[in-house]
Amino acid sequence: MTVIQTNLSADRSARLLRAASEDVQRSLLKLTSGNQFANPANPSTEAIMASRHRGSIRRLQVGRENLTNALSFSQTQEGFLEQAAKALSRMGELALRAMDVTMGDQQSGGDERRFELVTGNFSWTQAKSDAENRGGKLACIKSAEDQSSVEAVMQGGSYWIGGTDEITEGQWKWVDGEAMSFENWAAGEPNDVAGGENALQIYASGKWNDLPAINTTLSGYVIEFGSEDSSVPAHESEYSALAAFVESLGSKAFNQVSLFAGQTMQVSRDEESHSLQTRGIDLAAATYSSTYTPDSEGYFLRGSAQAHARLLQVKGAIEQLQQDRATVGAFAKGIDLADRMLTQSTDMLKQTLGRLTDVNIAEESTRFARDQILRQTATAMLAQANIMPQSVLRLVDLERS
Repeated sequence: MTVIQTNLSADRSARLLRAASEDVQRSLLKLTSGNQFANPANPSTEAIMASRHRGSIRRLQVGRENLTNALSFSQTQEGFLEQAAKALSRMGELALRAMDVTMGDQQSGGDERRFELVTGNFSWTQAKSDAENRGGKLACIKSAEDQSSVEAVMQGGSYWIGGTDEITEGQWKWVDGEAMSFENWAAGEPNDVAGGENALQIYASGKWNDLPAINTTLSGYVIEFGSEDSSVPAHESEYSALAAFVESLGSKAFNQVSLFAGQTMQVSRDEESHSLQTRGIDLAAATYSSTYTPDSEGYFLRGSAQAHARLLQVKGAIEQLQQDRATVGAFAKGIDLADRMLTQSTDMLKQTLGRLTDVNIAEESTRFARDQILRQTATAMLAQANIMPQSVLRLVDLERS
């Protein structure tokens, strides 16, 4: 409405109307957004504090991401160290067997079978033929001890072994014709998907699975030799394969960061540069390398004296490995504790931020209703104030007439 000349009542009513309208819009914006500081054009001390809290929360979240990555790094380390522990344990057994002076070099280890890993792309049928050409056969796992020996030569992959039910579906046998008396199937296996899975695969975990024998290739197979299959003593050949595996662990990496290069790990966990630190693990250190480095002629267990020295080296490596695994475990525990602390800090900041920014719906709704009434009242007052001069003019006109 138009204010007539210098109508003071209309001026006051107009100002009241503008103020009430602004209050209504402000309350409406808060109610619809749920944010106390929905209008960035009017910053306040509380709004500035809320902005700082948001920044702190984001930085704490990044710190938690750092800790999560560090935990994954440590868990990967522990997985490989566990494999190394199995391999070193078996290497110690072989060294002790090689010290038996009552047996010749070729018979040392008795009639014990040995297992080796052959890498390359093979179907099961190709792997079976290749193993026979090498003077052995696909591994036949007939006991828990055989299972442990096969797992010890595996390098974290998935490979073929010598089980099949191609003759009679569901009746699994080893390639030497013996029926299976020991089994280690994965959950739900064998399932013979589409009716064509009649070859045996062993996972990195050691569990078994059935796969097609012809149309599926894996990255290698486990070959089995008996004591009569090679001129190399059984314990020497198996120890050599295990030594190569332990040495290969030193090159493992996580996100292109070496796992076992001996570097010190420092993980920043918050904006104040607080960090966690752990001693590095070096699988190339002398304590470990002495177990997988052969003599000048390429042997590990030639003669009782060398076998005894190798046994002492393996025992030293196992002791060092236990210390290193304890270090990794302590680091993981520290990460878990730090993550809990950051989570607690983040939750507290979020609660504080909520108290600063969240709208009290009941209070703001009351204020909104009050401002609407004030706006309606101001509108009526302005209309009345604008009518009054017109009424006075009409009275003056009547008086003149």
